[in-house]
Amino acid sequence: MNLKGTRESGIAFSIPTYFFIISFLVMILIGFMRYFTGTLTPAVVDYQLTVVSGASVFFLLRAFSSGCVALTGIEAVSNGVLAFKKDESKNAVKTLFAMAILLSVLFFGITFLSIKMNIVPSLERTVVSIIAENLFGKTMFFYVLQACTMLILFLAANTSFADFPRLCFFLAKDNYLPNQFKRLGDRLVFSNGIMFLGLSASLLLVLFGASVHNLIPLYAVGVFTSFTLSQAGMTKRHFALKSRNWRLSALVNILGTIMSFTVLIIIAVSKFTEGAWIIIILIPIFVFIFKKIHGHYTNLAGQLSVADLKKIRFKKEKHLLIVLVPSFHKGIIKALNFAKTFSDKVIAVHFKLTDRDTENVLKYWKKFNVPVKLDIVDSPYRTLISPLNAYLDRIEKRDPNLQVIVIIPEFVPKKGWHHFLHNQTGLALKTNIHFRKRTSFISIQYHLEK
Repeated sequence: MNLKGTRESGIAFSIPTYFFIISFLVMILIGFMRYFTGTLTPAVVDYQLTVVSGASVFFLLRAFSSGCVALTGIEAVSNGVLAFKKDESKNAVKTLFAMAILLSVLFFGITFLSIKMNIVPSLERTVVSIIAENLFGKTMFFYVLQACTMLILFLAANTSFADFPRLCFFLAKDNYLPNQFKRLGDRLVFSNGIMFLGLSASLLLVLFGASVHNLIPLYAVGVFTSFTLSQAGMTKRHFALKSRNWRLSALVNILGTIMSFTVLIIIAVSKFTEGAWIIIILIPIFVFIFKKIHGHYTNLAGQLSVADLKKIRFKKEKHLLIVLVPSFHKGIIKALNFAKTFSDKVIAVHFKLTDRDTENVLKYWKKFNVPVKLDIVDSPYRTLISPLNAYLDRIEKRDPNLQVIVIIPEFVPKKGWHHFLHNQTGLALKTNIHFRKRTSFISIQYHLEK
C-alpha cells in the first residue's frame, strides 16, 4: 500500500484510524457517564493477582519508561513534514497538536476507567477488551472495539513504513547512506526505503520468532537514543542561534534531553538481558558504517571535482578494439562490422576451449575472408576469464598509453524464459572487465526473432 503513493496509502489507512478514534471516544464517553451517574461497576476478573509490597524507585522508573514507550510514534510527524501541504511546518504543528490532544484523551480516559473498574493488565486479554466487555457485554459494539484495536495495531506498524524511508532520505542526502535511498519512485514515495524496511522487518520476525516481548527492547533503546540525540541537538541549536524566545525553547529541549536519556538508561539496564544488548552493540557498528559511507562519498566528490581545473585539454587517445569470437555466427559478424566502422585497429581473439569450436571459427574465417586479424589463444583448463586477463595484460604492457575496448557479442532471445537456457558468459566477462583500469567493453546485441 505504501508503494502505491502517499495520498493513496493515506486514504486507505485513514479509514480504520477514524473508525478507531470514534469508537474509543464513544466507549470513554459512556464510561464517564456511568461513573458520574453511579452505575459504573467493577470488572470481574478470573485470574489471581500478585501483590508486591515496598515498590522501589527503580520499579517506578521502569513503569515510567514503559509508559514513555507507549507514547512513541507521535514524533513521526517531525520526519514527515515534507509530506504536508504548504505551509508544511504550520500544518505539521496543527497535526502534532491534534495528535497530542487525541492521545491524551484516549490514554487518560482508558487509564481512569481501568482504575475505577479495578482492572489490571493480563497476559490473556487487553485492558480495553475488559473495559468494553464490562460496559457493553458481548454485544456487537464489543466486537467492533476488538476489531478497531486489531486494525490500529496493524496501522501502528505502518508508522515505520511512512517514516523510515524519509529518515533514510535525510541520511542519504547527507551522504551517510547509499544514494539509492534518495530516489523517489514513480508514485513519489521512497520505494527503496520501503522495500529495504520490508525485507529487514521480515528478517527480524524470523530471527526473533515474531515475539513482541523480544522485539520491544530493540525498538525502545533505538528510539530513545534518537530522542535524546535530537533533543540535545535542538538545545545546541538554540544556544547557537539565540533566536526569539530561545531560552524558553532551550529549557523545553533540555528537559526533553534529560527525560529521554533517563528513559534510555532505565530501558537499557532493565531490558539488557531481554534483547537490549543487541541494539547497544549494533548502534556503534551502524555509526561506523555511516562514517565509512560518508568517507567514500567525500573521497569520490574530491576525485571527480572539476573545481581545481583551469582548462580542459582534450587529447586524442589510442584505442584498440578487440572482438571476442567464441564461435562464428551472425552475431559475430555484426560485432566485427561495428568494430571496423569505428576503428581500423581491430583484433579478433578466439579462446580455444574445444577443438571443434576452433576448427569451426577457422573454417568460416577463411571461407568469408574476414579482413580482421584473428588470434587463437590456448586455454588448457577450458576457462575464459584468466586467459582473457593474461591476453589483455600482454597487450597493455606493450603500450602504456593504449586504451583497450573489448567488443562482446551477445544474442538476445525473444522470450524472457529463454535466458535460462543459455550460459551467462557475457555477464561474467563484463563484470571482470568492469574492474580493469585501462579496459572498457561494448556489448553488441543480436536480437533473435520468434
